[in-house]
Amino acid sequence: MNNLIERNRDRKNCLAKQSYCLRRCYKLAGKMFLMLLFVIGNIACGGSDDDPVTPPSGEDGLVNIDPFRSLSLLSISADKGLVTGTYTASNLATFVQTQDPDVVALQDVDFRTTDTGGKDLISEIAYTSSKNGSPRQGIFTLLSRVNGGETGLGLIRRDCFEGTNREVLESVLVLHTMKYTFQSGTEIRIATCQFDRTNQEMMMKQASALTAYADTVQVPFLLAASIHATPESDVISTLSTKYRRSCKYTSDNTYPASSPANRYDYVLTPLKQDWGTQYVGVAGDATVSGHKGIIIRVGLK
Repeated sequence: MNNLIERNRDRKNCLAKQSYCLRRCYKLAGKMFLMLLFVIGNIACGGSDDDPVTPPSGEDGLVNIDPFRSLSLLSISADKGLVTGTYTASNLATFVQTQDPDVVALQDVDFRTTDTGGKDLISEIAYTSSKNGSPRQGIFTLLSRVNGGETGLGLIRRDCFEGTNREVLESVLVLHTMKYTFQSGTEIRIATCQFDRTNQEMMMKQASALTAYADTVQVPFLLAASIHATPESDVISTLSTKYRRSCKYTSDNTYPASSPANRYDYVLTPLKQDWGTQYVGVAGDATVSGHKGIIIRVGLK
């Protein structure tokens, strides 16, 4: 009888120890799972060969942004799809798929010109980059008519456009704009533009027109711009009186893609609006375009 009682007691002790060990294992597994999520999150938000540099002293730094009040943006000068010498949209489309941004802003885009064999670069990129279950739409806007077709700007986004517009600032600069609504319900305006590449006087007029525009915009405004001017130039100095360079947290240059020596591509937000940058990097190579692209996650603080 005593032996039976002792065996029952030993079995209860053993079960208690097993239960304790299981609880410890569950807790440890939970901690390891949380650590794994943390690592994956860091990789997703900033892990690449183009990691952002430490912000300059005295300037606001990179910040964590509410995912419901932010988006990822890829901005790149497209070189008309002719960077390899022969028209192709596949390299750009693959690049868009790899970066997988919410919005793509393209400058230097041709639409049905003889140079591109009458092709529609924006539609081809949007269609091709949608094949992996991420539907995208693209819309082109005209800058000028050339070579039997048109040249201009393009915007590509996931799903359907909420509305687009072509705005001309003081007869010197065209903005291709679109409405975008964050998951929080906040409506913003996204735009892209390209400055004249050779005429310094025209570039200064364009900078002045864009600076004046900052005073009139009523909703949160995000601009992706191709500007052949360095950060130290008079053009960028003029723009800096009304806009912050949201892309400033990487020192990497964007042009030429084969051996980048200059920063000619920018993402700007008005100083009067409370925008923050979570991540910014430079990506791409000379098989994609003559410019490298800026990939950035920005949002409202």
